[in-house]
Amino acid sequence: MKNPFVKTRKMLCFLAIVCIGNWLALHANLVAAQEEAIDQKQAFAQTRIAVQKAIGPIERAMVGYRESRRCFSCHHHTHAIIGLTEMAVRGLKVDRDLLKIQFVQTVGRTQGVEQRYLNHSNIGGGVDTTGHALMAMRTGGHLPDETTTAMVKWILKRDQGRGFWTGTKNRPPTQTSDATRTWMCLDALEHFGPQELSNEINERKSKSRDWLLEFEAKSTEDASSQIRALHVIGKADLAVKQFATELINQQRDDGGWAQTSEMESDAYATGSALITLHQYAGRATNENFYQRGIKFLKSSQLEDGTWHVKTRATPVQKYFESGFPHGRDQFISMTATCWAATAMALTLPKQKKESEKLTSPIFELSKENETQFLARFKKEIWPLVSDNKKSSCVRCHDSKHRSSLRLAGEAKSDFETMLSNGLFHPKDPIGALFLITSDDKSLVMPPSKLPGWNDEQIDALKRFSQDLYQARIESK
Repeated sequence: MKNPFVKTRKMLCFLAIVCIGNWLALHANLVAAQEEAIDQKQAFAQTRIAVQKAIGPIERAMVGYRESRRCFSCHHHTHAIIGLTEMAVRGLKVDRDLLKIQFVQTVGRTQGVEQRYLNHSNIGGGVDTTGHALMAMRTGGHLPDETTTAMVKWILKRDQGRGFWTGTKNRPPTQTSDATRTWMCLDALEHFGPQELSNEINERKSKSRDWLLEFEAKSTEDASSQIRALHVIGKADLAVKQFATELINQQRDDGGWAQTSEMESDAYATGSALITLHQYAGRATNENFYQRGIKFLKSSQLEDGTWHVKTRATPVQKYFESGFPHGRDQFISMTATCWAATAMALTLPKQKKESEKLTSPIFELSKENETQFLARFKKEIWPLVSDNKKSSCVRCHDSKHRSSLRLAGEAKSDFETMLSNGLFHPKDPIGALFLITSDDKSLVMPPSKLPGWNDEQIDALKRFSQDLYQARIESK
């Protein structure tokens, strides 16, 4: 007869071995998970450093462009506003005051030409400029208003009867793609289209969906915008999934994408493709193709934090330096850097609420400071703004003025208006200090045909602006 204790002992030994095996496996999994977490943390840290390096050149170029041109810029403003907003949400160090100011100036620029939209006049840059401006406004949380409604009506009048929008400029890659123009126009209709135009908007969407489903992409720009546009319209999930797979299949062995099949991989095509696949096709940033793309971007980033992409566009304006490197390639390189840095930032976890909008660079003053600076404004600045003879700001910028600065002729109201427009901010390249002291006759305020402010008046404005900004910092 077998001893039952022997059987029990064997069973206990077997269970012990199983438990030890399970513990070892669990321990190995925990170690592997810890190592993976450490690797991911290190990867995040490296990505943060790379993206942060790109922010400085982008911000400097935003200011530099404004110093040379008063016009709104697609490459120096829209792409920068979109990218820097994503970076700020992920806890990267972004000059939010500067970002807000660029947003406010974009809104002001569109309000300044509102009458042209109402009259259905030609707009410089056509739907390219209009689409980029509305996209920047949407990013900043701008709500539909009379200006955006005028712009939407203008868009609906363009290319009527067709499922796409086109343009007169042929400046690759952005301004040569009707798919890109169509995406931007559809995005504008989706976010700013008024209810009373819903039938007309839906009709254009339906025609655009048909056109996009049959559209043959000839470049990465085309392919990316085709996906974005279909996503905006909706009800085309299977097509988006199919086009996204095709775009992924176009990834090169080096991990990047090229603008066309004849070109080499670059940051413009790679950054825009990655952003499209994640934000518009729902693909994850930890997928193999995305990580390969990030690896390409990191390897091609220059020491100054930028990416260099050679231009293929025919120049349409006199050359000037915007503060971004790469000489005559600076405009596309600026856009490429925004695309690339944004694609990298999307791999980082969010740290701030997306609801933080850029609606105005208002100084967050305490009640005490607000009372103090209003009193100073009435004493030191208001006489210059309202009673400065022919150079009075109120004289021109009344309620009929077509710019974003419309003054009421009352000290408290106009102090708040100038404050919310960022005009006292010492960093604003289109702020009061810059405009009043500019050597550029096309920019200087008051216009050069009128007497300018004297040194004493400029010093008073400078002291007021600097003290106001310092008070705002201390009140945070």
